[in-house]
Amino acid sequence: MGKWCGPCIQSFSGMLKVQEKYKNNPNIRFLFVNSRESASDFLLKIKDFVIKKKNVNFTVSIDADNKAVASYKVEGIPITFIID
Repeated sequence: MGKWCGPCIQSFSGMLKVQEKYKNNPNIRFLFVNSRESASDFLLKIKDFVIKKKNVNFTVSIDADNKAVASYKVEGIPITFIID
């Protein structure tokens, strides 16, 4: 299994804080998107690394075909979007 994105790992603590702050607000939802992976082991990597090793509980979607990346014109990761 390859290395995980260093800047993505660094963003975990901030994302956990903001999720905790708004956890009781029914109008706010968080979705984390994993993209630009090359193998079919997306889910295994997320479950093993993010949830088990880093002990974070994010709702993660997989952008296996990079459609979200293309739609939002993502040039680098991590990136944050706030959608109203």
